Amino acid sequence: MEKFLNKWEILITIIISITSIFLAIKANEMTKIQTEVARNSSLPNIQVVEKNLINEKTGKTDDSIIQISNLNGRLNNYESRIVTFLKCSYLDNKNNVYEEEIPIFNYYIIGRQVGILKAFWKKKITGKNSNKIKKDDGKKILQYNDSDSSLYVEIESYLCVSYIDILGEKHRIYYLTDVFESKLITEKEGQNKFEIYDKLFSLNEGID
Repeated sequence: MEKFLNKWEILITIIISITSIFLAIKANEMTKIQTEVARNSSLPNIQVVEKNLINEKTGKTDDSIIQISNLNGRLNNYESRIVTFLKCSYLDNKNNVYEEEIPIFNYYIIGRQVGILKAFWKKKITGKNSNKIKKDDGKKILQYNDSDSSLYVEIESYLCVSYIDILGEKHRIYYLTDVFESKLITEKEGQNKFEIYDKLFSLNEGID
């Protein structure tokens, strides 16, 4: 009987130890989940919109702007950078399509910011450069269009936003923007576009 009780006490001790370890693991997992939920609720919610500024009197486009807004959460050390390309698509008389992106230097040249940390918005403005591209280069582009081939162009910008959240973690996110849609892209794709731009800028290969 005494041996049986000793074995039973050992078994109970083992069960209690295992249960304690299990509860500790679950408590640690719960803490991680709560921390992640709190972290996500405090993260900034960045919204990026590109649009044309329409002159109310003439009804024509006066300028192009990119508006960056933080809708929620706190951030520190906010920085942003934009590079712009003239994307060209050429269709020859054999229906072959060729595409090329030409950097536009000094396109978005004006920046305005209101607010800090949590609630802020920032605008990047071309300073009439969008109209210059459409007016001057638009005429040059038309000369490449004929009955057998055509050239189509559009302006695309890539935005990099970096900031530090309230937990001290650094974030870097990339967007592709145009007047129809602004969307997140992968960090690899974003870095590639900025590297191409910087390389061509160093060679002065682009439109200023």
